[in-house]
Amino acid sequence: MAQDNICRNPETPSFCGLTEEEISTHCRTKKYGDFTLTGAVAPSYDLVIVPENGFRQKPTVCCCCGCTIPFITISASKEILFDLFLDLVSALNSVVDVVIILYENHNKKSCERRRDDIDIATLLSILQEFEENLLGDGCLEVAVAREIPPVEIQLDDHKLIQIWHYQHIPNFIELMTKYGLKEKPEMYFITEAEHVHSSSEDSEKKFYELASRLSAGEI
Repeated sequence: MAQDNICRNPETPSFCGLTEEEISTHCRTKKYGDFTLTGAVAPSYDLVIVPENGFRQKPTVCCCCGCTIPFITISASKEILFDLFLDLVSALNSVVDVVIILYENHNKKSCERRRDDIDIATLLSILQEFEENLLGDGCLEVAVAREIPPVEIQLDDHKLIQIWHYQHIPNFIELMTKYGLKEKPEMYFITEAEHVHSSSEDSEKKFYELASRLSAGEI
């Protein structure tokens, strides 16, 4: 990927007063114990939350119908993150819809593209072509959804895996065990404290290349 650009998030006081060199040095730090960051996101300078492997279940409320939806967030080290994501998507074993999003800055969507009814094998092949960008770009997000039974799997711009209706994924617990991930009800994620996103000069170009390969159109 091209040279990184730091996307400073709003309200990041732990980075105030730091030089660009100090911020860049902090963002280049990838190892935290046995956890390796992808380079897309860096935690707060004072390390209020240290990245770790694990997952947490926390039901969420549907904004449309008000019903409670089983929801899980997974934090996984770079060495296993992409393979885990592909295995989860592969477990859907059906035709799916895919959405890719490019953020201009923190929480502000710049581009969004969607492809409906793509078969799993084709999707997995294309995603593998863009592994470097999907892992390393802190402004890029991909979500895969199946309608019946409903499941949505998202590799978000923080490189966390978020799953709605995870109970519909066959052998979900076995997959977590395969990758050595344990449920940690009290764990915190990098999103729950200050953090900064890192992207690259060719981020938009790669986004449109991915959209083209997916035959994804505007939403």
